Amino acid sequence: MIIHLPADQLQEGSVPDLAQAIHNYFAYRMNETRRRLKFFFRDGRIALVVALVFLLGCILLRQVALAVGQGVWAQIVDEGLYIVGWVAMWRPLEIFLYDWRPIWHRLRLFAKLATVPVVVRMT
Repeated sequence: MIIHLPADQLQEGSVPDLAQAIHNYFAYRMNETRRRLKFFFRDGRIALVVALVFLLGCILLRQVALAVGQGVWAQIVDEGLYIVGWVAMWRPLEIFLYDWRPIWHRLRLFAKLATVPVVVRMT
């Protein structure tokens, strides 16, 4: 990374400080992104457990609805519970299949920027 500064803004001995500050900033952003990803996966696991319990409850209620009732209303309740149970799985699956990737890519970018060589030049 090359940074051009006007000569009047560059003080003697401040070049290493500027390079270190840039590295520290991106290391900080990398650590914050890593922490965000960790919490994101934790929330995803919690959402997955809740959704699986809800799905199990819906499946059990479907069995009860089919055992107790016959006809159109029992079928409506059966299909409704089936759909609602699987819709509850939407968010956890979205988290684990798609949503984590942009955060991971940002983490990798910050990791690279935290170690990139910095050259400061006077213009």
